[in-house]
Amino acid sequence: MQKFLGFFLIGLYLIILLTSIIFCGISFRYPVKYENYIDYVCNSFDLSKHTFCAIINTESGFDKYAVSFVGAIGLTQLMPSTAEYICIKNNIDFNQINLYDEFDNLYVGGMYLRYLLDKFSNKYTAICAYNAGETSVRSWLKNPEYSIDGSTLVNIPYKETKNYIKKIKNSEKIYKYFYKFK
Repeated sequence: MQKFLGFFLIGLYLIILLTSIIFCGISFRYPVKYENYIDYVCNSFDLSKHTFCAIINTESGFDKYAVSFVGAIGLTQLMPSTAEYICIKNNIDFNQINLYDEFDNLYVGGMYLRYLLDKFSNKYTAICAYNAGETSVRSWLKNPEYSIDGSTLVNIPYKETKNYIKKIKNSEKIYKYFYKFK
């Protein structure tokens, strides 16, 4: 009996240790930084926190100083021209925006995501547009090879965007499972 209890306690300890290691790995690979700002932006634009965090993590890994090879900036990897466009549409003075500032970048990125979600009836089509651009996605939706109904993409012609959507969907699942947002 005492031997069984010893094995049971060792097994329980190993399970707790393994769970801790897995969660530490998850929180390292799928972090949540700037949670107050994310809450504010998601509440302001009626966005899913799990989806927004998945986009931020996929875009920049939560690195506010990230710059892509094409010039996209910050946490949500906004092109300056896109950020300026969405600011003008929302009567915001773009000259007052610093895309390296975590709040400004998240706010404009959230505003842009909301704009795309309003333009496209399917969430993942809107997220494709976040990655590949609105013009590209509109042309794909007109092509029966890529869309049957003109609103949902059944085939994504850009390999980068196809991989991007897979990453977003996987990240969303992890954020939903491991993070219980308010």
